[in-house]
Amino acid sequence: MKRTITFLKDCTRQRDWSAALLGLVVLATAATALSILFSNQMKVASLKRFHLGTDSYNVWAAHQLVPSMYNFDNKVSFSNFSYDLAVVDPYDHTFVTETINHFPARRITFGNHRRKQFGEIERGTFRMSSSYRGQQLISTWKIEKQDGVLWVKRLDQQVQATSDQHE
Repeated sequence: MKRTITFLKDCTRQRDWSAALLGLVVLATAATALSILFSNQMKVASLKRFHLGTDSYNVWAAHQLVPSMYNFDNKVSFSNFSYDLAVVDPYDHTFVTETINHFPARRITFGNHRRKQFGEIERGTFRMSSSYRGQQLISTWKIEKQDGVLWVKRLDQQVQATSDQHE
C-alpha cells in the first residue's frame, strides 16, 4: 500500500494526471471487487450484472471495470412448453436444467447457445438463478418466436436472502 501512495504522490508532484487517474481507477476497482465480500448491496449489484438486470445502463457500464466473479452458483432452466416452470415435467426431453460457470444470460442473448437451445422453438420459459453468500437472484424470461424472429423478454427478477452464507 505504501508503494501505491508513493506512486500517487509522485504523479501529482510531477503533474502526471493521467497516471494518477489510472492509479485511482485501479484502486477503486480493487475496492469495489473486495466490497462484494462485505456489502449486500454490492452482492446484489454483481448478481444483477450477471443477469443483465442492472437498473441503469451507466451503472452496468461502470461495473464492467470490475473483474467477473466466478464463484457464483449459476443455474439455468428452460422449457419449450410452459411459461411456468413449476408445472413442467422434469423428465420431458425439452426441459433443460444445468449449472453454468460464467454469465448465464449468454444462453439467451447471443452466441451458439441461443441458436442451439432456441432455434426450433415457438415459445418457452428461461429461468436463471445465481447465488452468492446469502443473496440469490432469480430472473425469468419469456422466449417467443414471431415472424421468424426470436424475442426475449424479462418477466420477473427477484432478489432473495438465503440462509447459507457460504452458498
